[in-house]
Amino acid sequence: MNATKKVPASTIHDAARMSAGKYKKVVWRTTSIDVAYCLGARRFLDVYRAIIKDSTSPDGECMLPLIDFSIRINVISAYTNVVMPDTVEDLFDVVYGSDLYDVVVKNANTSQINALINAVWRSVGGDS
Repeated sequence: MNATKKVPASTIHDAARMSAGKYKKVVWRTTSIDVAYCLGARRFLDVYRAIIKDSTSPDGECMLPLIDFSIRINVISAYTNVVMPDTVEDLFDVVYGSDLYDVVVKNANTSQINALINAVWRSVGGDS
């Protein structure tokens, strides 16, 4: 068996860090938006915490119907330069009345987004 040259962890780490924070210009319905390929570790954890917080009532109860909504809002906010509306009704229209979330998922690191979604669902004891 021939020995192969090992790739140092630092090489892989450097390549991965180059992807974090890189944006791709995407035209969505005649509007140019920036979509991040992936998030750094701190930002990833901040988004995870925001989803959990947004899906939890003041008395600490998990509100399962809000999890998908919160995931979509936070993914759009974290991965793009889109300023989200302030009202729940307008947020609902953006999240479920458009394909913006799908465009973000298509252009970002889908594995990272799936890991985020899976982590959220595991933390609340649900299925992703």
